[in-house]
Amino acid sequence: MNAQEFKALYGPKLLPLVAKIWFGSVERQKLWEMLAAHQRYNLALKRSLELYRERLIQRNSPLELVMDEVIAAYQDGQDLDEAFSSFIPPEEAMLLRAGSQTDLSRALELCVDMIKARRSIMSSLVSALAYPLLLLVMFCGMLWVLAFMVFPELRLLGEPSQWGMAARILFGSAEFIASPWGALLAALLLLGVVTSMLSLPLWTGSFRLKAEKYAPWSIYRLLNGATWMMSVATLMRAGMKFIFILDDMLELEQMSPWLRERVQRIRQVYQHGDRLASALKAAGMNFPSPEVIEDLLAYEELPSFYDNFYNIAREWLETSQKEITRKAGALNAALICGIGLLLCGVALATSSLQQSINIGGL
Repeated sequence: MNAQEFKALYGPKLLPLVAKIWFGSVERQKLWEMLAAHQRYNLALKRSLELYRERLIQRNSPLELVMDEVIAAYQDGQDLDEAFSSFIPPEEAMLLRAGSQTDLSRALELCVDMIKARRSIMSSLVSALAYPLLLLVMFCGMLWVLAFMVFPELRLLGEPSQWGMAARILFGSAEFIASPWGALLAALLLLGVVTSMLSLPLWTGSFRLKAEKYAPWSIYRLLNGATWMMSVATLMRAGMKFIFILDDMLELEQMSPWLRERVQRIRQVYQHGDRLASALKAAGMNFPSPEVIEDLLAYEELPSFYDNFYNIAREWLETSQKEITRKAGALNAALICGIGLLLCGVALATSSLQQSINIGGL
């Protein structure tokens, strides 16, 4: 099915879904880089969009439908940010809006910087958590094998009450895992993990602030705090004032309740005349991070604070990546210790069983 057949069959309602699937960060980066280069050489924006659409047609990409809508909206008099608003993240739309009033080429380059920054921290998170998750799966798999395959066979050798201490302990643990109580415990643990993940963007209030001392809420604050600060710094670099950035963010319907609570509180404090770092401190939300707030308070005394805010945000983004890696390393160590203890238990149990067999205890 080509793009036009898709459009005739499904109409424009699925265009946001098409954009979500095919107009990801890699494709947007290519487009922004192309448009920025064309703007530097004064090529008409409408012609640039048409050239991009022609490339999509050659590739038979569903994004052709999105570009049809964008070009039509642009021809109807909408600005670039308005034409793309349904298909790109709101922070990028805000940058395009600021650039349409000042320097569009520079705004497009900043969009590329923002995409790279987001991809960098997400890559750090994925790479840091991939190995711990693999270890966790291995640990659970070993417990399952012991409970349902190994010890049922070993029990045929004799009564567990005649085994050695190590074997009896490990057998009792495996028996519990295979019992309804073990299944209930596993279900409760899984429910706890799912609830924790769902609570990350939704849970607000004073108890959430206390919970952010611990994972996974501390990692969530670190990740989103770094990306939020980078977004703010990029928008300020494009010429937007901090107060207007906060106002535009609060107008976004897709903002999570957790982030909205923090932006609203910062906005309330900032409107009373506090400076940026002072407003973050006075908001009392420890956002984007207690450590970076203290650093910003020190930098705020310098006359070049706002000029260097973008560089400060980039440096803290790199620090956040290292902190995520460090937290993942601690989780790695805990899981490796757990697997090691389990293997030691199996070795001791096997030795205990062998001794029982040799002395005729079974």
